[in-house]
Amino acid sequence: MALMIHGRSVSVISGIILVALGALWQGCSENGTEELTSDTLPLVRLQANWYAQTSHGGFHQAMAKGIYEKHGVQVELMDAGPGSKFMQKVALGDADIGMNRFDSIAQAVDKGLPIVAVAIFMYHDAAAFMVREDSPVKTFSDLDGRRVMLAVGSTFEAYFRRQFDIEFKAVPYNWGYGEFMIDPELTQQSYVTNEPYFVAREGVATRTLPFYEAGYDPPQVLFANREFLEKNPDTVRRFLAATIEGYLDFMDNDPQPAFDSIHSYNPNLDQDHMRFAHGVLVDQHFLRGEPELDYQYGTMPDAKMRKVVDILKDLDLVSKELTLEECVDSSFLPGED
Repeated sequence: MALMIHGRSVSVISGIILVALGALWQGCSENGTEELTSDTLPLVRLQANWYAQTSHGGFHQAMAKGIYEKHGVQVELMDAGPGSKFMQKVALGDADIGMNRFDSIAQAVDKGLPIVAVAIFMYHDAAAFMVREDSPVKTFSDLDGRRVMLAVGSTFEAYFRRQFDIEFKAVPYNWGYGEFMIDPELTQQSYVTNEPYFVAREGVATRTLPFYEAGYDPPQVLFANREFLEKNPDTVRRFLAATIEGYLDFMDNDPQPAFDSIHSYNPNLDQDHMRFAHGVLVDQHFLRGEPELDYQYGTMPDAKMRKVVDILKDLDLVSKELTLEECVDSSFLPGED
């Protein structure tokens, strides 16, 4: 996610843009084998969790380089903004697959929404506390007794209070950084790809304490409408395989195709900001996890996902009866069929 002053909702079907007229694919449909063109490729309506951002780069890389079409699927990408009910859109069938943090998915499943996580696209969420470089706040325990701007009532607020046995004055997060600029003592929720960049442009050096370093590590996942999964299993497999390829290409090769696509959706996000964010996401291992984890990109490790559900249970934010199996379905990932 990132701070936006102006945003727009754009919907682009990538197959229409990138496929040469008359090109043909041979693909297996849900009912059998048939000849597919750009007009007949199965469609996935992908609902973003925010305006187009660098962290969405793998989806945009796959659209821009024709990776989705190569795998026999086309994608309609819809963005979101503050207050957008993007999870409900997927649950109601107005979108097929969405993006969100896994703790939110588990809570939604617990409330009865017909959705399930099908893949990880960001191993560590980019949320962090931001402080000034010379701040005495060095650890999460140092937040005790301080003013902290964050999403009041959020799962991570409850986690930090209990995990570190601290009390702090919560200041409602307002999606900006103006108060941080005028109050050197303020600690602020941020995204490592966003607020530190803007604050640095104002001449203020900062440090960040990523939430995952405190043990609160819900990944960013793709989640799907259960009915869509049941009716379109092959389409979902194609989409996930293409998305994983798109993200690996975005991380390991030239990300410029994704940057150009992102900018077409979100003109307020400039090239310099995207290059900064890409560097943070890749070099600090937010997308793929640390090398020593030997993580297979896209998969949902049982221990990682189960820990999130267990934390939510300990905080009484989901029912004790909720199971991990209700929240995740890995069967559509490459190699799982």
